[in-house]
Amino acid sequence: MLHALLQDWKPSAAAASGITTLTTTATGPASYMGPAPPAENPPHPHKYVELLYEQPASFAVPSAQRSAVQSRMGFNLATFSTAAGLGAPIAANYFQVSG
Repeated sequence: MLHALLQDWKPSAAAASGITTLTTTATGPASYMGPAPPAENPPHPHKYVELLYEQPASFAVPSAQRSAVQSRMGFNLATFSTAAGLGAPIAANYFQVSG
């Protein structure tokens, strides 16, 4: 499931602590949709992964991938990243949510 695909991230000015924050005002190509795992008995954690890719200068969702991005279900990250020419992720994070 694709929860978000946002582009045009830019670093903020470094704070006094030396920490830089990435921000974007973009709401697409797929706006953020928060996690909502189904209620389960007993509950078990669902894993969510966040990946950051270097954005090519001419980035656009490939036409063959527009339907997958729009539907969000069954999104194939490997197929998308290859078609979009993204290369390997440059940063990653994950979190878990219990239903």
